[in-house]
Amino acid sequence: MHADPHGGNLFKAFVPSKDGRNEIGRLAYIDFGILADIPMQVRDGLVCAVSYLIFQRNIGAVAALFGELLLIPAEVMNDQEKLNEFSRALEEVADEVLEYSDEERIPSLQFDRLLFGLAGLIPRFQFQLPPYFLNNARALGTLEGMAKAIDPRFNILTVVYPFALQRLLKNPSGSKIVDKTLKNLVCNGDGTLNRRKASQLLQDASSLTGIKRRHLIRDVLITKNGRKIAKEIGWVEIKKRLTGERDERQTYIMQL
Repeated sequence: MHADPHGGNLFKAFVPSKDGRNEIGRLAYIDFGILADIPMQVRDGLVCAVSYLIFQRNIGAVAALFGELLLIPAEVMNDQEKLNEFSRALEEVADEVLEYSDEERIPSLQFDRLLFGLAGLIPRFQFQLPPYFLNNARALGTLEGMAKAIDPRFNILTVVYPFALQRLLKNPSGSKIVDKTLKNLVCNGDGTLNRRKASQLLQDASSLTGIKRRHLIRDVLITKNGRKIAKEIGWVEIKKRLTGERDERQTYIMQL
């Protein structure tokens, strides 16, 4: 990623549309003197964290991902008491930096306040801050500041969430943690599909990306990982239905 995206390194550019009739606005980056390579494990972890945060408002699940994000050492993550303490501390930070409203599903976030809140947790929970994390935080903070200078109402999560949902549904890296997150978001505790949750997730993805739901489902199912998830959820549904029918027959026989 470009880790130094200040105003002098960005140009407003236009490229032809696919049909050649219009021009589409794009940002053009120059000066690639500072770059950062974010590990795929961390990218997938961030996708899961954003999905838990917005779709489920589950701070505890976000806290449990900090080991996946390579920010907190294993000895802290594997200590349930410390993990619970960290989850409570993270909830306090979230209360300070996230604002939910009845009108919008996506909360507003002030990224600079988030970084300030996380900084206060560094010594308590032995945070590890690799260079790519610091570069990533700095780049996002700079981009958010530029966006807010143009539109004070800009909310970074409205850009991040649609991207996270697409990665969550398609899982191009085949990540196990992404698979697990998707199942946690759309399934009941017994592994069966919760149709209300699944419908809401698809609705979010469709409305925020502008992709029709049927096209979104098709795009997901043509991926290897999408087919695998569908089969796994479908198999659990079938077993539950067969078990339910067997129990009904047994009840009927006993009544006779």
